[in-house]
Parts: sequence; C-alpha cells; structure tokens
Amino acid sequence: MKKLYLLLCICSLYSLGYAQLPSEIKRAVYASHQSFGVSKPKGMFFSKCEKLDTCILKVTYNVLFVNDTLQKEKKENDTEIVEIGKRISHCYSYLLFQEDSLITALKKKGVAAFPVFKKYIIPEELFIYSGKNQIESCYRTPSSLPRYGYQETIPDIRWNLCDEYKSILGYKCQKATCSFRGRSYVAWYTSDIPLKMGPYKFSGLPGLILSISDTNKEYDWECVGLARGDNKTTVNKYTYTEKDIVVARDKIRKDVKRFCQDPAGYMAASGMSGVLNSGGKNYSLASGDLPPEPYNPIEKE
Repeated sequence: MKKLYLLLCICSLYSLGYAQLPSEIKRAVYASHQSFGVSKPKGMFFSKCEKLDTCILKVTYNVLFVNDTLQKEKKENDTEIVEIGKRISHCYSYLLFQEDSLITALKKKGVAAFPVFKKYIIPEELFIYSGKNQIESCYRTPSSLPRYGYQETIPDIRWNLCDEYKSILGYKCQKATCSFRGRSYVAWYTSDIPLKMGPYKFSGLPGLILSISDTNKEYDWECVGLARGDNKTTVNKYTYTEKDIVVARDKIRKDVKRFCQDPAGYMAASGMSGVLNSGGKNYSLASGDLPPEPYNPIEKE
C-alpha cells in the first residue's frame, strides 16, 4: 500500500454533502481560491542522454495558456523549445527540463529532499520522426500518476492559407487557419525559413510557424528566439530512472480527466492512502474533500 502525504494549505470552505456535488459546482465554489495543485507535474531524475540527430535550428516559443476555464483572466506561461533536426525534431517544456536537471544534480550530491515543481506547463514532450511520419509522445502526468508514453502518426492538418501578412521578428509571415482536435487555430508562418515545423504538433505549412493561437485565446505560442545549429548542436533524448508506461493516447486522456475530476477518489482507487494536514488536523484523501483540479487540455478530442 503506497503512502501519500500531502502538506497543503486549504481553505475552511466545507459544507454538508460537498462530496456529492457535481464536479463543475465544486470547481465553481473553489474558483476564487488557490488550487491545491495536485495536478501539477512532478520532476523526474535523468539517467542518461542519447544524441538522436544534429540540430539545424532551435526555436524558442513563449506559451500563454488558460489552465482553469473558470479563471480565464489568469493565464499560465511556459517556455517551449523546438529543436529541429535533419531527421528528428524535439519539442519540450524548458521549465520542466530545468526542474529535472535541478533535482538530478541535487540527487547526485546526496540531497534527500527536493523542491516541489509549482507550475502548470505543457505536459507533452514530443519526438517527431519525419522519415517515419511518426510522433513519439512522453506525457508528464499529475504528480501521483506515472509518466505515460504513446505513438501516433504525424497529424495531417488541413491548412487554409489566407491573403494576410504581418512581420514577426523581422520575418514576413502569412496567415493560415486550421481546426485540430476540437479547437480552431490562427497561425502565422514564414516562407523565409522553409521548414514545415512549428510548436507542439503543428506542422505542414510551407514555412516555419512563428505564431499560433486558438480562436478562444486559451492557447497562444509566440516565437521569441531563433538559433542556428552547427555540427556540435544535437537533438537529445533523456531517459529517466522511472520508465514510461506505454499506452494508447485515449487512455492517457481518460486517466488525466478522471484524476482532475476527483483527485482523492482516483488516488484511493489506485491503492493509495494518505493524509491531508491542515491546521493541525488530518483529513483522509478518500473523504472527497479535495476539489476537482482544472482540466483544459490542448486537444479536446
């Protein structure tokens, strides 16, 4: 039986029958309070680094996104790196990479207690194999779930090119629109950099995507840096001491959604027990007192 001990500062807003309320009502009740944050990802320890390819261009995107649809005015931010190789490209959260690097270095120094990652980030690390037309995804789930892995064919996104232009970082960019897994997007790409890549899983335009956002303004990627690679710049893949669990994409989506809807119930059903300590009192994680976590994934389908 796993033991899970969470030290959280919680509000005193409890009422009779709270555990039986629908998840959307629970979320509304807690909208004005700080999230418990149990759906934030955990840092992981590196075990080794494998060089996959030579990096010809490193693209840095600033990402603004709405994690909590009940607080749309509050946006989270992440830094997403896309390393474009000759055969393989790598897309990942730089903030999460920094966290993994930090705790790995501390572990090597014999440190036993590690800082807790306190940010919401884009949870998927992607390896895009253009020659195989395949994406390998490593999905960093909430702290009490394993890291999942899945594979899929590179999505065939149907783009509509528009006769509109603007400048981004000094590059002339053309507008394009698409629909992708439940969201509509507006992208700006430059033919001056003829690489059919972009952030996340967005690709297929006749030039590098420098900006893309969904029409609801819940996810927004903006290029803030471009760095040409040389023969010494590589696309790397880090493996971890904790192995990925390979499953289907739909399995990950269902598990993460279930966890966010009822964190305590999910942990209890997974064989975990634990104590929530507040004001010197202990609360059972299985009691239903934990409110649902925000759930607003990039892919809605």
